[in-house]
Amino acid sequence: MNAVSRVVRAGANRGTVLRSGREPESMVKPVIGAAVGLLRYTPRSTTVWVSRARRMRSAVEVRHGSAEEGVATVFACLGLVALIGATLLIGQMGVVVVARHQAQAAADLASLAAAGALAQGLEAACVEAELVARRMGSRLEGCAAAEWDVTVAVQRNVPIGLFGDRIVSAVARAGPVEE
Repeated sequence: MNAVSRVVRAGANRGTVLRSGREPESMVKPVIGAAVGLLRYTPRSTTVWVSRARRMRSAVEVRHGSAEEGVATVFACLGLVALIGATLLIGQMGVVVVARHQAQAAADLASLAAAGALAQGLEAACVEAELVARRMGSRLEGCAAAEWDVTVAVQRNVPIGLFGDRIVSAVARAGPVEE
């Protein structure tokens, strides 16, 4: 049973099928879409065929009429690249912050070591500060004493990948507690 004979049976012989020839104009109403010229129908079978023809026509327009196919994929890839770049940038900033905290810890410990060795002289205090700073992965940049207070400055290199190496600095002061 083909599609044309199914329509005639579904319409209870109210619709007529044209394979060749013409029908009286009073009974003829053309179908929109793929079946124009083959199928004539009465208002009773209109909803079934019109909706199917519209679906077929809209599916063809979507498949062949869109020049923007794949644009969403390109935008999604660009968004992922931007997201990965932002993640790497945030990670590198985290590395710098951690290095800054480590440099500050090295400066604090070096100044405490220098303050403890200040009784033996400024030169012995600065040597002790340099040893502690080196053990902490930093280098001593300055060591000064004012009365019993010792001020120590340290620096540390931070590798930031493509941006090269940066230097973070920290300063700390230590001395006896005043009563």
